[in-house]
Amino acid sequence: IGSRGDKLRTKKKSKVKADLRSKLESAAFGEVVKRVCIIDNTTAGKGEKEDETYKYLRKEIYEFASEKLIVKTPVTWVLFRKVLQVLVRQSKKNVVTLEYACAVGAASKINPEDVPIALMFYHELGVVLFYPHIEGLRDKVILSPKWFVDCLGKVLTLPENEDCEHLQLWKLLREKGILVQPLYVAAWKDCEGIDPEETMQLLVNFHLAAKVKTEEYHDSSVKQFFLPAVLPAFTEDYFSVPPGYHLKATSLHITFATGYVTPGFFIR
Repeated sequence: IGSRGDKLRTKKKSKVKADLRSKLESAAFGEVVKRVCIIDNTTAGKGEKEDETYKYLRKEIYEFASEKLIVKTPVTWVLFRKVLQVLVRQSKKNVVTLEYACAVGAASKINPEDVPIALMFYHELGVVLFYPHIEGLRDKVILSPKWFVDCLGKVLTLPENEDCEHLQLWKLLREKGILVQPLYVAAWKDCEGIDPEETMQLLVNFHLAAKVKTEEYHDSSVKQFFLPAVLPAFTEDYFSVPPGYHLKATSLHITFATGYVTPGFFIR
C-alpha cells in the first residue's frame, strides 16, 4: 500500500504501481502480493470524497479478519480457561499437574484426551505454558507465564540483585557465561512447583543453554551450563575499543569435540 496518492497524477500512479509490482514479483514473498494500491490520505473519512481504494482495503481487511483470524472455540474450553484463571487469582497456584488440569477439564465437560489439545491452544495464545515435548515438564501446566518469566529472571538478573552467598558463582556466570548447579538450585529454590533441573531442561531445549564441562569450577561432578546470552555485550574499558567503534563484542572461542561444526549450529 502506497500513501500520499494526492501527490501523483492518474498516469503517474499507474506507472508507480507497475514499477512496484515488478519489484515485488521478484521478491521472495512476491507470490503473496495480490494487488498494489496507492491511497490519497487527505480524503480519509470524507464520505463521498473519500478515495475509492479505502473501500477496497476495508473490505479486504474485514474478510481476512472474519475468515482467518477468528478461531472457533468450544464453550467448554472457555469455561476451562476461566477456572484456570480463578486458580491463579484465588488459590495462588502458579503450577498444577496435568492430572489436576484434566480434573478441571472434566468439571468443564472436556474429554480427558482433549485437555492437552486445549492446553496447547491456550499455550499458543500465551495464557498458560505447556511443554509436553520436554520430559521434565510434560506432566505440568504453568498457569502464570509472568511468574515463570520472573523465576527465570532470578538467574538472568542484574548484578545488584545477586545474593552475597554465591558471589564467585555469579561472577563466573557474568564473565564467562558458565552457570553451575549450586547457583541455579539456590536461585530457583523458591519457585514452587518446578524443580530447578526442569527449568534447565527448558533452557537447553530452546538452545538458551548448553551442557558443558569446564575447569572453571572446583567440583567437576557438578553440572555446568553455558549461557551465551548473559555474556557482556561490550567492554567498559574504552581504551581497548578501536577508534571509531563504541562497542566491543565478547570474544567467544568454541572447540568441538568431534572436530566438526554441529549441524544447525549457526542457525541456533
